[in-house]
Amino acid sequence: MRVGMHDFALAYALSTLSGLRVSYPVAALSLASHEHLLRLPQSFAWLGSDTALTIVVIACVVELIALKLSWFETPIHYVHKFLSPVVGGAAVFAVDPSQGFTGFALALLGGGNAFAVHRLRSTARATGSAFFLGAVNPFASVLEDALVLCALATAFSSTRTTAWIVFGVTAGCWLLTYRPVPRRGRRRRARA
Repeated sequence: MRVGMHDFALAYALSTLSGLRVSYPVAALSLASHEHLLRLPQSFAWLGSDTALTIVVIACVVELIALKLSWFETPIHYVHKFLSPVVGGAAVFAVDPSQGFTGFALALLGGGNAFAVHRLRSTARATGSAFFLGAVNPFASVLEDALVLCALATAFSSTRTTAWIVFGVTAGCWLLTYRPVPRRGRRRRARA
């Protein structure tokens, strides 16, 4: 079976969104498989069952609530540091219809992408906490939830558009987070 642009775009979108929220892309895959919108390979067919769908929806609700509680957010980020690449890689592997060496290589790239996005989000959150003393974190979490849910709602119908939008948002966040900060004050004079 040949891998098309639709599969690449969906895999990229799901791995990127795995870096923001771990359980949401799994729930989207489970729901798409359950409703027969996406045919998952045999190794991931269990994801479309009623039991798996119930478990991942509960995980989504727990993650949604936990990331709004400041005392629980930090431990969740450490757990996501390890789960994001795993879920991102698994999502890419589940979308790839070939399930061969190419799928495994793409899964490694998807895991790296999810880890990079998670790292970007963590850096942006740390920067926001430093400047605003953590006051913007709940608002940033709601914004991340809205972004992930909107992207997942369109990911299976207009995959290329979703992939480009997710890429644009990621690139914009990277530019805002890692831009050089101008130094203020006098320049150091060279010592003679």
